[in-house]
Formats: sequence, structure tokens, C-alpha cells
Amino acid sequence: MDATLDAPETLERIARLAVPAVAEACVVHLRRPGGGLSPVATVHVAAAVQPWLRGVAADDPWLDEALRAAAERPHGTLIAGESLEASVFGPHGEGPGRNVRAVSISPLRARGSCWVR
Repeated sequence: MDATLDAPETLERIARLAVPAVAEACVVHLRRPGGGLSPVATVHVAAAVQPWLRGVAADDPWLDEALRAAAERPHGTLIAGESLEASVFGPHGEGPGRNVRAVSISPLRARGSCWVR
């Protein structure tokens, strides 16, 4: 068994599989024991954009609120159009985020825990 069972490393591998097969970027957050979210994997097709995306994943209040709201829903969430206007994403965003047209949030649940992707 040469594969690891370490959750963050496994989630990093999953994120790398998603990009570019299904998305231009993928960020995986884990819910911490006090309810906070912590990014454990950040992948973007453009390597130069990864530091920007990592910063957004760690510190953006809009994304944090969107992730928390999505984690409470039974199904995934698609955020697009006017709903992106207050974020770093969409046509009014600054930097690489302005090219984003939709953000998909898919909470992953395993063994009673919710992982937010």
C-alpha cells in the first residue's frame, strides 16, 4: 500500500484530478473542530494564479460566507451572474477573479462530517 490515507494529501490529489478535467480551478476546505473552514488544497490551471487563489481561499470573507451557507444545504450550490458582484469573482472582481463566470460549491459528507469543496 503505497497510497496515503492522509485526508489533506488525498484531497489535494482529488483537486488535481478535477483541474483541468472539470474545472479551471478547485479549492478544497476542511471544517475544523470549532466550525471554521481551512483550505487544504488549491489548484488552478494557470500556475501563476495559484498564489492569488490560495489567498482568496484563506482570507476572503465573501467566499467564507458562501462556503458556510452551502455547507448547511443538502445539495451543492452554483453562484453566477449578479450573485458574484460582491465577490472577487465575476466581471467586477479584481485580478484573475474577474474572468470567473460561476462558482460551484459542493459539500462533501463522510462519516457524519461535512467537507466543503
